Amino acid sequence: MIVEGTFTSIPDVASTFKWGWLPVGPLITQRFDSVKKVAKVGSPLLVVHGANDRLIQSALGRRLYEAATGRKQFLPVEGGSHHSTMSVGLKQYREALADFFRLQRP
Repeated sequence: MIVEGTFTSIPDVASTFKWGWLPVGPLITQRFDSVKKVAKVGSPLLVVHGANDRLIQSALGRRLYEAATGRKQFLPVEGGSHHSTMSVGLKQYREALADFFRLQRP
């Protein structure tokens, strides 16, 4: 599985916004609680996150990566935003993908 600019859950994302002090948690109906599900993923995991992502903090991607079990890789793209990880870190991205697909072999 390859995820990019990812997060642990929607409530965690909401808490990082400027208005994160508001009690919006009970209003969120779609939680996308990925951090609880990622340990059950049986395939290798590649998490790519822009170090300058201002929409989804890279710490949330790192926490998702840390919760995963099995073979995994975290790729922080220096200078990358939420929308530019591939273009900014193309060389890193290609190397990470090559390593990732090498992980797929038994």
